[in-house]
Amino acid sequence: MSAPPAILLRLPNWLGDTVMALPALQHLRETFPAARILVAVRPPLALFMAAQEGVAGVVEAPGPGWLELGRHCLAPGRTLAEIDLAVLFTNSFASAFWTWRLGARRRLGYDRDGRRLFLTHPLPCGRTVRQLHCLDYYLALSQAAARVLGVSADAPPPERLPRPTIAADWRSQAERLLGERGVDSPFAVLAPFSAFGAVKDWPFAYYQRLVRELSERRGLRVLLSGTASQAARARELAQSHPRALSLAGDTDLGTFAAVLERAALFVGGDSGGAHLAAALAIPTLVIFGLTDPSRTGQTGPRVAILGGKPGEELRGGRARRVAAEELSSIGVETVWESLESLENGK
Repeated sequence: MSAPPAILLRLPNWLGDTVMALPALQHLRETFPAARILVAVRPPLALFMAAQEGVAGVVEAPGPGWLELGRHCLAPGRTLAEIDLAVLFTNSFASAFWTWRLGARRRLGYDRDGRRLFLTHPLPCGRTVRQLHCLDYYLALSQAAARVLGVSADAPPPERLPRPTIAADWRSQAERLLGERGVDSPFAVLAPFSAFGAVKDWPFAYYQRLVRELSERRGLRVLLSGTASQAARARELAQSHPRALSLAGDTDLGTFAAVLERAALFVGGDSGGAHLAAALAIPTLVIFGLTDPSRTGQTGPRVAILGGKPGEELRGGRARRVAAEELSSIGVETVWESLESLENGK
């Protein structure tokens, strides 16, 4: 009897994309319950992914740049020779080269970025495939991986809903943090800032008004999330109302996920936090700027999306102008009405 396979998933580099890849992980875990599934991610996502159900271990993936790739490929003792199949959710040449150089026996990924030579199982990636929602783009990889490992092509389709695991110690840390900050009543989480800035962020003044509306009309505490680099702006936004509080820079990813799990609602741009909130079945309102909801829209049972520019592929100054116009056109009252409809199940 052959041994269960060892599968390596080179997952995406951003939290939102990784959440969208969770159904693919779930599919392989359920299809091959005895398999040893490892995930390769960059350090910021390592602890989060290590806690996900069915993950046997985490491998550090190279960061950007050729020097970083060389360091990972040439480090003594680094090998992927025990891996039966590496599945590349990233599209880069570097990820294919890395899994080939470290000896993964079979390497499956989309035929992009000139990396076909380093893939044993290249998947066609024409226009139709590139236009898929990212969740389906990733699920197609897990289905192809299952076929490589011997599962029939007519197997039932996998579930499309991400199901993140929240570790017990994250919940304890979240409870302690909220207690220390005096948050003992229902609260909303707002994620006003993104790594991409103006092309994704709803106007600051609109968030100021929404903070006041949620506090006064709904009686909610308002918690503002963000990274350490966004902490100053989050503190400024928290000054909009005495019941607002900034947690920017004060939580790791696991603790943030556990805080989100307890929230009454979430509002933010197209970000990793929005994908996580949607997957946790929190009422989630996402305000899109230039990005395309048909490809990166959040998936969950209680999600509403405003804005977005399907099919747009703009760059530079024009992209910023179009995004600013789109985001400014979405008023606070529109957001308020969408939140009421979302919470009422409409």
